[in-house]
Amino acid sequence: MYTVMTRALEDSINKTKKDVQSVSSPWNTVVVSTDNENSIIIPTGKSAGLQVGDEFEIYNVTHHWKGQPCQSEYLLPTVDTSQPIAIATVEDAKDLAPNAARLRIKERLLSDSIEQGAYVYIHQLTSKRTLLRSVAIQNIEPFKIEIQGENVM
Repeated sequence: MYTVMTRALEDSINKTKKDVQSVSSPWNTVVVSTDNENSIIIPTGKSAGLQVGDEFEIYNVTHHWKGQPCQSEYLLPTVDTSQPIAIATVEDAKDLAPNAARLRIKERLLSDSIEQGAYVYIHQLTSKRTLLRSVAIQNIEPFKIEIQGENVM
């Protein structure tokens, strides 16, 4: 039974992984900290495949709510400008941890301050590759599997 359950769980995880990878939205993350002058911190790093020399575009975001912010239904986020505020790069290996990276501002395109929560999109990677995404699982519900007419928990 353990082998059957393990195989079923692995198959389910692999299917979910393929489904997530097939989503055609561009890779992105968010700014978790910024000094607005020289650098920003993002919550992704070597584990996602970031490398020294990778470049990213930074956009501030407006969050839209049905009513009062944070107290009503969340509708969607939109970027505030048609061009990025800045281009930032991973300059040094010491700025690259497994799950975080410091991006140094390489070029300022707009004078806007970079806000915490700003979106970060790929501008140019050092080599042709795909960055990995993280997926958060909120909960797993127990379920029954019927085998030869019997309920098994």
